[in-house]
Amino acid sequence: MHRLPIMRVRCLTVAMLCSLLTACNGYVSIGSPIGSVFSIGGTLSGLPAGQSIVLLNNGRDSLTLAANGTFVFGGLVPFGGSYVVTISAQPASANCTVANGSGTVNGDVNNVQVSCQPR
Repeated sequence: MHRLPIMRVRCLTVAMLCSLLTACNGYVSIGSPIGSVFSIGGTLSGLPAGQSIVLLNNGRDSLTLAANGTFVFGGLVPFGGSYVVTISAQPASANCTVANGSGTVNGDVNNVQVSCQPR
């Protein structure tokens, strides 16, 4: 006799939880995407023709660039993880610097700026 109302409450509870998860787009209540990983990248400018530069992300994800333009590291960084982009090898005839090269990941990073100036 009391089983029917209990079953309805359970079904409604499950339905409400499913709706809540769907409305959150996979985010848990503290705001972090479950299992998400993101790319780190940006723009290289001023690299002299015929030369290259080697960048590192977090001291290990190496990326060699031989042309100006956009770049993206191959490795991905988890939500809440940190990234630090550094220069491992400078081009022969230029000095390069990194701007916006570090931070905490909360989505794809595409604003790292690597700028080179002739020596």
